[in-house]
Amino acid sequence: MKFLLKRRAKIMSRENFLGWKQVFLFSFKEGIREKSYRGLLITFCAILLVSAPIMTFVKNNGSKKDANSSISVVLVYDATGMQISYQDALAGGRYQNTAVIGQPEDGFEEKLQELEKAEGSTEVAVRLAYDANGYFDMTVAHAKGSGISEEDLNMACEDLKQYFQKARLQALHVSKEQADYLNQSVESSVEFLTEDGKLSQEESSGISYQEYMVMLVGIMVVTMFISFSGTQVATAVVTEKSTKVIEYLILHVKPLALLIGKVLAVFLLVLIQFACMGASYLLSVVLNSAIWRGQAQNPADAFSDFTSCLVAASPATILLSLLVILAGVLFYCIFAGLIGASVSKMEEMTEGMKMFQFIMIVGAYLSIGLCIAEMAGGANVLLENLCIFLPLSTPFIVPAMLLMGKASVAAGLASLAILFAAIVLLFLFTAKVYGTMILYQGKTLKVKQIIGIAQNKEIK
Repeated sequence: MKFLLKRRAKIMSRENFLGWKQVFLFSFKEGIREKSYRGLLITFCAILLVSAPIMTFVKNNGSKKDANSSISVVLVYDATGMQISYQDALAGGRYQNTAVIGQPEDGFEEKLQELEKAEGSTEVAVRLAYDANGYFDMTVAHAKGSGISEEDLNMACEDLKQYFQKARLQALHVSKEQADYLNQSVESSVEFLTEDGKLSQEESSGISYQEYMVMLVGIMVVTMFISFSGTQVATAVVTEKSTKVIEYLILHVKPLALLIGKVLAVFLLVLIQFACMGASYLLSVVLNSAIWRGQAQNPADAFSDFTSCLVAASPATILLSLLVILAGVLFYCIFAGLIGASVSKMEEMTEGMKMFQFIMIVGAYLSIGLCIAEMAGGANVLLENLCIFLPLSTPFIVPAMLLMGKASVAAGLASLAILFAAIVLLFLFTAKVYGTMILYQGKTLKVKQIIGIAQNKEIK
């Protein structure tokens, strides 16, 4: 036990950390100057910057949405019994050449017969009626070979439906607030008697499809962050080994300081990448709204479906979620540095990174499995606790669960503490073997050989 403590104290001595700042600054400056880094960053940011406007352009089919509608007349046959005026139902904009006639003299059936004979007519007949099953029915008819595009017809029907929704509330003297109140969903809960005779409410299990998608998006983003960071750390280590630069550096800086400086520099570089990419997409949404104005989704509404699931989002849970993600990325970066030190040539990089990718996929797939189980009606408590407290899966699933209120702050703090403990243990293990591995030249080291180095065994 005393030997173990002495060895750990030796590893953690101040002398082993000297020079990490210089390595950090050197690696960071070199990384920023690399054409590949700047080129990739500029490319991603440029794509994200124009993504929202281009998607809106494709959705609107270019300028077709601004073009005048091919419908000349819309005849509305209202059989609902409500006194609604349709004179301004389709007014202005693309409907400037479209006339709307409410309650024509002829009946809807007569108009149908007329449209059957009037081939090429650009008139549209619409009947609104209240169905016995409890909903309003809209029937639309137009002549064969009318030349009215399906897009024009769908847009006119949608605009007319929205007008009818507002007009019927006004006809019934119902305000928007009253309508919102009446349209509130009715939620039911099941209560049961406990053994002591008290009522207890049964907790709802599972998650909704919307919550499921939010969790999947969170897992995807964290996976990208970890993959980018880990790959760059391993690549930087292998590059220095293959170019013999490491032999020069090792004369001036301790291996442990070299690892810390390299990991933190790459970590910051990837953080800058993702921050710029996130800012580019947010700016893209704002530009999209400014370019297309009324034709694009409101920036506030663009993320409303996403943010509506984050019921427990608060400064405390947001900060805790960010700490969990950053700690998780740091954990995987240290592991990637260890894997990179086991590879001697760039040609063997793919083979060497298989272990890193396998561990990362295990963590991500455990989190996805929990999402699927929750979606199916509620996950097993053992699986949920495993995903929350296992360091491999913690950064993938805990942030989303915290923000959605599916995990308590206490559970989040406990998972963060376990993750930090895992980082310290991995760091201590890496510190024991990194000095030997960084100078190793030969075939890619296996897990058994790395453990052997930690036990001071000769590499075979």
